[in-house]
Amino acid sequence: MIEVAVTPSMYRAAKQRFEFGALRASITKGGGNLAGALGELAYIEWLTKQGYRVEDTSTYDYDIIVNGFKVDVKTKRINNKPADNYRVAVASANTTQKCDFYFFAYCLYNTNKVYLSGYCAKAQYFEKASFRKQGMADPNGDNPNYKFAADCYIMKHISLNKFKTFG
Repeated sequence: MIEVAVTPSMYRAAKQRFEFGALRASITKGGGNLAGALGELAYIEWLTKQGYRVEDTSTYDYDIIVNGFKVDVKTKRINNKPADNYRVAVASANTTQKCDFYFFAYCLYNTNKVYLSGYCAKAQYFEKASFRKQGMADPNGDNPNYKFAADCYIMKHISLNKFKTFG
């Protein structure tokens, strides 16, 4: 897992990135916009430093293009550094996005750190992930009162492909 400290300039850029309300099919009704923007910017910064060619496109179907591949970044808000049992999710409403890869990130609620968890090719993600129905109790979760807020596909973040650090 790669830890990225959020700089004041990243934070300012993230605040300006999504000045609209909620994205279509947003589970948090726009509450996660800042975290989502920080996840995208953290990937852009880290990948660029690693020598990847990164284009910041920010469309509905994908957020960035990395070495010619269309990538959608999925970011979850958390309280602490991700543990091995943490999961990543793609809402079923987003399964038609025209991207090649999903990159996953976690952003602390206090917004001072982003954790780059890993990636998965879109087609492989849906083969590996488990489907969960909205309102369903989480059979593998720590909170017995938790119910899924939307239909989604989940998998443990430790199952993702990991980025290699160069240099």
